[in-house]
This record gives sequence, structure tokens and C-alpha cells, in this order.
Amino acid sequence: AAVVVASGLTWRWLEITGGPTALTDRFGPWAPLVSVPTHTLLSSTPFPRELLGVANGSVYGLWLGTLYGWAAWWSGGMIEFALARRSAHNPTKTPTESRLPSWLRLFPAGHPAVMILGRQLPFGFHAVNVMAAISGVTIKRQMLLSAISNFIFAFIAAATGAGLVATGLI
Repeated sequence: AAVVVASGLTWRWLEITGGPTALTDRFGPWAPLVSVPTHTLLSSTPFPRELLGVANGSVYGLWLGTLYGWAAWWSGGMIEFALARRSAHNPTKTPTESRLPSWLRLFPAGHPAVMILGRQLPFGFHAVNVMAAISGVTIKRQMLLSAISNFIFAFIAAATGAGLVATGLI
């Protein structure tokens, strides 16, 4: 709950200050030190992550926007994974997979296709992080496959933002 409240307050602060472009105008080269942690916090909540990735591309360009989006989504995903893993801790030693909805148990949580492609779906980012944590996927596997899938998504989002600027649409 604290992360959701902090994220909402951070997003509101960004709106009041004029959005991401005003952030770079105000903080100059130090803007990523503000925007990446903000993006990280927001990406660990159900906030629509696509908006932040497109904003990164429009403000920082394709490659820096991809890098910053990737770093934020990877970090946010690891926060979600850690919180889900901690909340799934079961002192009675009964399988935590039984806590997942039955339709979600059909997918092998640690399979690379599920962990990479599943994150590309709407709300898949959150579902895969939680499913992996509850199903006992190792942190090493989570880190690697999250890094790959988040790079793909960060590149697509940043390319969209950079393209909107290049065509003069924003």
C-alpha cells in the first residue's frame, strides 16, 4: 500500500511540475536521477507502464529512453518479485502454487516463453513477476529473463516516443 501511495504522489508531483519535459528542463543532465527512480516505483504498481516508456523515448531519445526504461522496469519487476516472494512465504510448508488461480497454474511459471512473452501482454508484467515468485522460480532466472523481456518492451516503448517526437506529433 505504501508503494502505491508513494507512486501516486510521485506521479502527481510530476504533473504539477510540468511533466517529463519540464523535469529535464529543470534538472538538466541530472533528470534521469529523478525520472528512473520515479519510473521504478510506478512500474512496481498497477500504473500503466507504457506511458512512462513512451515518455522516456520522447524525452531522452531512442537509446537513452530504452536504457532508462529498461533499468526502471527491471528494478520495478525485481521489487514486485521480492514482495510477492515474501508475501508467499508459507510457514506451514504447503505448496504456494495452490494459491494461484487455476487457469494461471496451467502455464509453467519458469519457462522462458512464459517469462519473456507473458510480460509483453497487458498486465502480464505484474502477473509474471508474481507468478514466478509464488511458483518458486529462482532469483537468478527471474533476473535474467526479466532483463531480456524488459529490454524488448523498453525498446518498443522508447521507439514509439522517439517516433512521435520525430514526426512532430508531440
